[in-house]
Amino acid sequence: MLLGGLLLTACSSSAVRGGALSQVDRDFLTQGYAIAAFTDAQSEIALAQAHNPEVRALAQRMMTETDRFEEAADRIAAETGIRKPNLLPADFRVRLYRLKLQGGLDFDRTFVLDQLEARQNALSQMQAELTNGSNPKVIDVARRAQPVLQRDIQSLQAIKQANGW
Repeated sequence: MLLGGLLLTACSSSAVRGGALSQVDRDFLTQGYAIAAFTDAQSEIALAQAHNPEVRALAQRMMTETDRFEEAADRIAAETGIRKPNLLPADFRVRLYRLKLQGGLDFDRTFVLDQLEARQNALSQMQAELTNGSNPKVIDVARRAQPVLQRDIQSLQAIKQANGW
């Protein structure tokens, strides 16, 4: 899963057949794939390196959640001709590399703060999709994922607060 997570880039509009998706829909799917891959890559490392058992448990839960998102997004991508991105965006690659260099509580803090930011960005993308998206299937994915992301954000904030980060 880690290697797959490292291989994501943005989908180009030329990757779309049939024009069934608006730019907002494509942006949501593209960013969703990137955030899912980033979460999977970081979570895989967290399962082995996190100091706090709550961090490890959250990492496992988020990996399961991103699998569900990717399954739904893959169905839409197959129907509309979107190609799944193949390279993690540069800022995520840098953050992933930085995380690998951390250990102990520094690792936990970096993971939690990175995932909190990624989840908040995903929630913003979701809000844009819910407000301006045009494809009912993509809107439904966003609608179903919203409470999941909100719960993750609450969990990450609780860990952050409990540790004084």
